[in-house]
Amino acid sequence: MSSHHFHTYTLGMGTQNNFETNSEEIRLFPLGLVLLPSAPLSLRIFEKRYKLMISECLDYGYNFGVLLIKTGAEVGGGAKPHSVGTLARIVDWNRQNNGNYHIYAQGTKRFRLEQITQEKPYMMGKISYIYDVQENIDGQLLSNCRELMRELDSLVSNITGEWESSQNVITNPTDLSYAIAASVGRPPLVAQYLLQIPTTQERLERSLPILQEQINLIRTKLAKNPGFQRYNLN
Repeated sequence: MSSHHFHTYTLGMGTQNNFETNSEEIRLFPLGLVLLPSAPLSLRIFEKRYKLMISECLDYGYNFGVLLIKTGAEVGGGAKPHSVGTLARIVDWNRQNNGNYHIYAQGTKRFRLEQITQEKPYMMGKISYIYDVQENIDGQLLSNCRELMRELDSLVSNITGEWESSQNVITNPTDLSYAIAASVGRPPLVAQYLLQIPTTQERLERSLPILQEQINLIRTKLAKNPGFQRYNLN
């Protein structure tokens, strides 16, 4: 993805194309990945601090925020996260005999971290939720994005025999923009870049060349290896 230039977006209250709610405090989970709205998340929880956090979320129905780590590591504490992340809602879980958890969550909505209020035993912070303002999306752009997603889905499905996508039935442009970001958001900084873009229109515009590059890369791999049966998108 080195041919693309990624900018840092500052999302503020009352901007023309998005708005934020008043602050609230939530539990935070810095990770080495980006969670996008509507995307699934599977985590194995083994650190004591996060087992405590997840048990509280399960007991009291709390959601938690996922933030990509900017510096530091997932394990051991001290990680410094990016400021824009996604709220996660736990949809299923199981607790093992050793007290570890395996949780399944789903991304719901974006937020901006305003202030870290607690770092031990786990991180908490004041956040504002970020919403795209309803806007008119260019029809040709939507058509191009849907067409390329169908092409990517077809390539991956034919290679793996496993993935049947539903991108072609996504009608909401914002949902489509996040679905595309989830499909092309590797490495994580690419997904973070797309997550931070303020508007649906621009997110689709910025995703389109990355999506085309992903398709071209797969086609090149297949051309060099005609008998190749499985392609790793990472």
